[in-house]
Amino acid sequence: MKSISKKDKKLFLAYLFLMTLFSLCLQQNLEELSKENLISFLSIIIGFLLTALSILYASPLRGVLYKVTDKDYVTLWQKVLAYYKFCTWYSITFIIFLLIHPKFNNLFLDLNFVHFSFNEENIKFILSAGAIYWIIKVLKNLFVLLSIEVV
Repeated sequence: MKSISKKDKKLFLAYLFLMTLFSLCLQQNLEELSKENLISFLSIIIGFLLTALSILYASPLRGVLYKVTDKDYVTLWQKVLAYYKFCTWYSITFIIFLLIHPKFNNLFLDLNFVHFSFNEENIKFILSAGAIYWIIKVLKNLFVLLSIEVV
């Protein structure tokens, strides 16, 4: 099974970079993100995504998606699987990160003209922003797929 395309990887890394800059430019501690709430939210979303994927798999829409090609993927079905797979694994990895709960003392990014420091809350914010990015991307893709007419 193919993973996400290079274009999607570049967009995601650019998004994470922007979120990193955003969290660093705040120059203040972010509101503490509750670990339990994040784990509950991601678990519910993973369950929803897997249920939606199983419904798509059992529907006649899957045959249509196999026939439709995509510029970045061979077929639309492979695009759906790549998005769902990456989103699920990213979310599971983030949950494991939250469960292990590594302690980050302030990490410093020292440029010649600017001094940035970010802590555990900044890292949780950046990773949460990444999870939200993929959840939105998968949901957007899901609603596009629902507009395809099955004949």
